[in-house]
Amino acid sequence: MTAPTQPDTAIKLDMTVSEIELAQAKPEIDTPKASDPLRVTEMAVEVAIERSRATEALKARDATVQRLVVAHESIRQKSATIELLQRSLKSRVDTPLTSDSPTPTDRLEATKTKEEVARLERTIVELRVEIRKLKENAAQSVEVAHAL
Repeated sequence: MTAPTQPDTAIKLDMTVSEIELAQAKPEIDTPKASDPLRVTEMAVEVAIERSRATEALKARDATVQRLVVAHESIRQKSATIELLQRSLKSRVDTPLTSDSPTPTDRLEATKTKEEVARLERTIVELRVEIRKLKENAAQSVEVAHAL
């Protein structure tokens, strides 16, 4: 019984590289030699290792998703805080003061508000970068899981 060395050309066009490699290796996997129990044992160990890797990749993906959920909630809270601070700042700017110059307390509050807004904006940028990285890692984990 001779195994084909390559899949049909029409099938090959529809397959990814990993699927092609799997199709090429499949005859070796499907036809272990009964006279070589060592090879069968090696294959069983290899399968167990691959299952372990797949499980590990899925756990990593789940952890990444959980971190994304936490990051999303944090961003949502920080965005709400920024909006509140911006509305507060706008209402203070729109409200005419009784004197021509702001008091030192008003200047201090305005400075603190601006600093807080700037800090929160930096946090949002950092979280967006982290979310992008987590999405990339999750996509890679899914690709690894699909490859297995």
